[in-house]
Amino acid sequence: MLPLYLKIEGIYSYQSEQVINFEALSDCRLFGIFGNTGSGKSTILEAITFALFEETERNVRPIDMINLSSECFDIEYRFRCSAGNIYKYSVHRARKKKDFGELDPNKRKHNVYRLEGESWVPQLDKLKVKVFSEGVLGLSYENFCRTVIVPQGKFQDFLTLKNSERTAVMQELFGLNKFDLAKKLALVKSQNLVLLATVQGSLAEIGVIDEGNVAQLKRDSEALVLKNDSLKQKIEVKTLLFRDFEALETLVRESKWLKESIANEQKKHEQYEHQKKDLLAEFVVVEAKHKAIDAQKIKLNDLGSIVELKRKQSELVHMLENLKSAKQKLEQLKTEQKGNQDKIKNLQDAIKTLKTKIPSTRLVGWISTQQNLKQNLNDKQKQHDTLNTALVS
Repeated sequence: MLPLYLKIEGIYSYQSEQVINFEALSDCRLFGIFGNTGSGKSTILEAITFALFEETERNVRPIDMINLSSECFDIEYRFRCSAGNIYKYSVHRARKKKDFGELDPNKRKHNVYRLEGESWVPQLDKLKVKVFSEGVLGLSYENFCRTVIVPQGKFQDFLTLKNSERTAVMQELFGLNKFDLAKKLALVKSQNLVLLATVQGSLAEIGVIDEGNVAQLKRDSEALVLKNDSLKQKIEVKTLLFRDFEALETLVRESKWLKESIANEQKKHEQYEHQKKDLLAEFVVVEAKHKAIDAQKIKLNDLGSIVELKRKQSELVHMLENLKSAKQKLEQLKTEQKGNQDKIKNLQDAIKTLKTKIPSTRLVGWISTQQNLKQNLNDKQKQHDTLNTALVS
């Protein structure tokens, strides 16, 4: 792993943003990080470790890594791995607004990208950050802390490791596992020994082979073939019997089902008969009520006839009253007619007298007036005749 770039902000003593360009430093092949105690030397290494594995040797909670005057911390770390690929890790952790001592899970970010051309392509998918980093670096978190970033006072622990543990670290660090053939050789040897023991056991069961043994084995084989044929025939017979048994069992089940069906149908029939009796009883009651209703209808019809007769009687009385009134009007008209006839006679007499006295021009106008009066009289007569006809009908 060759570090290229680191940007940190809000972590431990680094409240404001700080950027380290490792490319300029790595050109010298060797560089150092110096400073007073508490100035933040270990924070740089701890930020790299947390970005790669989400863990630190100090084993502190991420909330405790945030600067006391900050609401969050950010880490951006880029490096080139041994395969030549360049990766970028982007980390963000933030406090809860209402709980200063807890992280806000909704604002948690820990993304990994690989540089492809000029684009950063996401890499994690469903893998955890720690698992992904161990695959890229070829080192577990424990061995990374023992060899790449050795915490202060921890190098002595590496020197005091047991031979087997130190060998495992060196094999993982330098990729020597592919050259370790001892375990593979021991496994192959063990498998061969087991196979040899199996073959020897099989040969012991066979014993010494001669012509007599071969003849006996042939006879035994023929006997086994005959026995096998006999067993096949017995199996076929038992198979047929088993099929017959299955068919019989099916018939028994069907018979049982039919009995249950018949019993259910009988219950339904009994329920039907009971319902039928109830319905007949209800029918008798309803029929009696229907007859009573018919009787009531007859009474109502009689009452209706009476009401109709009374209505017609009332109409007849009204007609008689109208007839009486019409007769009175007829008598009145007769009286008026008689008076008019008398007036006409008197007028006719007066006309005759006037003809001899009045000039012809005035006479014509007077005659016209008299004709109009006569026409009115005729109209009155027609009305009288129409009224008489109506009264008669």
